Amino acid sequence: MRHDDGDGSAEWPQWAPRTEVGRWRSGIAGRCDLERLKRAVESMEDGLFILDRDGTITFANQAARRLLDGLDAGQHHVDPAACCRRRCGRTVSCRRCLANPAQLGQPAVFSLGERVYEIHATRLGDSGELHEEQVFVSRDVTERKRLEELEAHRECLSVVGEVAAVLAHEMSNPLAAISLFSQMLLDELQATPPLRSYVEVIHRNTLGCNRTLRSILDMAAAAPATAVEFEAPDLVGEVVELLQPVARHNRVALEVEAAEDRGQLYADELSLRRALINLVINGIQATAGRVDGAVKIAIFERDDEVVIQVRDNGPGIPVEVQGRIFELFFTTKPPGQGTGLGLPSARQVAEAHGGRLVLATSSGAGSTFELALPRSLAAGEDLAPDGTARGGMVA
Repeated sequence: MRHDDGDGSAEWPQWAPRTEVGRWRSGIAGRCDLERLKRAVESMEDGLFILDRDGTITFANQAARRLLDGLDAGQHHVDPAACCRRRCGRTVSCRRCLANPAQLGQPAVFSLGERVYEIHATRLGDSGELHEEQVFVSRDVTERKRLEELEAHRECLSVVGEVAAVLAHEMSNPLAAISLFSQMLLDELQATPPLRSYVEVIHRNTLGCNRTLRSILDMAAAAPATAVEFEAPDLVGEVVELLQPVARHNRVALEVEAAEDRGQLYADELSLRRALINLVINGIQATAGRVDGAVKIAIFERDDEVVIQVRDNGPGIPVEVQGRIFELFFTTKPPGQGTGLGLPSARQVAEAHGGRLVLATSSGAGSTFELALPRSLAAGEDLAPDGTARGGMVA
């Protein structure tokens, strides 16, 4: 019997047997350890739950309950190739399928909303026999899956880059021949219309292809890009001329608004052209199929910046994804129509030149992007092949 001192505390009397005191203290310690274990399991970020052979939940911590509720509500998605329903039958619930001893050792992957979960199971016990219950651990592997996909995409791009460099080298010789013979035709035709204008188009585009291929080879060789002085309207005019056939094919009007300012720039013209091409193509793709689809380009000066503005009257960019459009490999386009590289690379080029690329507006009436660049850069600054200033930081 315990002795009460009157202050609410209980102590075993001095005459109590030592064995009883030990059992009492062991019981208190055991209950404290059990409560501590319960709190630890409930606070786990990983889900921990136990199912019997019928898929009935006999225990689940808080993280597991959220996942199991989603499974029961049918809010999840399972990769058809990995779904065991092919073996268990379509009428079997996912919980019962998980609890099937035949699936032991095979991790299951579920998508619940935007999160991806991986579930591992083990027998509840240490014997080799099949027990009635199994313990499961679920882990959120969304970030790991994203990094795996990113790494796989990078490996693909690496292969594409190597192939592109080889193709650029192989195509340079026939393009050089086309350029040479088109120049010879120009010398012979003199001012004969309209044949001369046709040959001029061939010659001009051949030179453009040569410059593009040369840039690919320069990037492969890590050669410095060339900064030159030029006017923004000339750059915009070349891009519009290049993409006008693409716009016509998609029945989109591609227009340049009259520029009041000349917008003198000192920059790597080739990398800026690529950035602007990405912006205009995005606008064309956003408005393709509309009766009145249009992409308009405006040039103006604001403070010490030259701003090239690209506007379209497409459906706009949903508010919930506007904060992610400059993330590498993020795209809202269907598979095969977008890589998620255009906007991130265009912003990188802008920031490397001391400028910025921003989504100025986006609504149901279209989107407006602004490529803002300083009027001039320090002459002679060495730029990397992608347009980034050597030794500088690239966001």
